[in-house]
Amino acid sequence: MDDLRAKRTQKAIQDALIELLYQKPYEKITAQDIVQTAMINRSTFYRYYFSKDDLLGKMIEEVRQTYRSALKNRFNAEQDRIVGSTADLTHQERRLLLALFKVRTPKHDFYQEMHTLTKSHFLAYASQKSPHQNWDYHADSYATLFLHGAMYFLQKNQDISESELVQSWEQIVDLLKAE
Repeated sequence: MDDLRAKRTQKAIQDALIELLYQKPYEKITAQDIVQTAMINRSTFYRYYFSKDDLLGKMIEEVRQTYRSALKNRFNAEQDRIVGSTADLTHQERRLLLALFKVRTPKHDFYQEMHTLTKSHFLAYASQKSPHQNWDYHADSYATLFLHGAMYFLQKNQDISESELVQSWEQIVDLLKAE
């Protein structure tokens, strides 16, 4: 029973931070704001988290682990395409991702962390496929385009798969080649 209560409390605290990120920049959010929004007392907050940075860090780490696993599956040599798409995300997961993408501080920069993960997985994959080519530029471009596309469609509340995203990139290249 206590474990369930603890999970509910932690979820309420995390949901409070997400809600606040839609209202104001992370730098302006205080632990007191989170406590009030979650409707808990201050000691309850500090039972689970040392600070708002600790809370944010744990939320980012949870997403990072899930994303790292998805990237590992995506760039598995036996698999051609990622299985998932933005359609697989629940409304709450979309809100979480969009809220975290707003955070860009010296300590926590969700976009940059996801970019680095995406780039490193692409780089490892491409280097395995063609080891004699320098893939750094391509990996950086892929990570930028992929994350920008994901953010764009999340903000528009539209679904897109990786293959559809790649198709849209191909359309851009085809358009530029036509000149």
